[in-house]
Amino acid sequence: MDSNLNAQPIESRPVTVPTSESVMGTARLEAFSDGVIAVIITIMVLELKAPASPGIGELLARWHIFAAYAASFVFVAIFWVNHHHMMHAARRVSASTLWLNIHWLFWLSLYPFVTSYVSDTQGTPLAIACYGALAAVTALAYIALAADLGRRNGNFGLSAAALRRQNMMSAASVLLPLIAIPMAYVSVAVACLLLIVPALSYFIPASKPAH
Repeated sequence: MDSNLNAQPIESRPVTVPTSESVMGTARLEAFSDGVIAVIITIMVLELKAPASPGIGELLARWHIFAAYAASFVFVAIFWVNHHHMMHAARRVSASTLWLNIHWLFWLSLYPFVTSYVSDTQGTPLAIACYGALAAVTALAYIALAADLGRRNGNFGLSAAALRRQNMMSAASVLLPLIAIPMAYVSVAVACLLLIVPALSYFIPASKPAH
């Protein structure tokens, strides 16, 4: 007798397919992002090569390499700090959030390349323009991610004044690098200043509301 005749039927279970409206936690998204950002910074620092000559002149001649690295390190660090605070304030993410986060990380991962390009060419107009384009696109990608999370988390409970300041800084992080692209062909120094200003604004303390 076939023993399969007495086998009990196996109960089928429905397979849950994630949708754009599925609610998920933020832990894995933040952990993955932290890992990618750590790799980005590691790649950038590995591009710093020690001079073959022990003389101070050879070291000083590489100032543009250290300047490009320092600027990119600060930019990536600002993104990481803001991302960390945003993930801490968020309580739910969706499938669209995950893809927007991947989209942002893609552009952020190009910072080692463009940093190396600027340092190797000693800041030619084209290299500075490419840096400005990447800074603008990365900022736009982050704004899209923040907007998606804000819609799902009630704007993180920010006050109207805090939202206005955040919107102004977000606009500056896109517009000034865009202006730096054509400016690079007029004045590299001014273009670099336009790229640095949005980063410096994040270190200016927010004014306290009057009581």
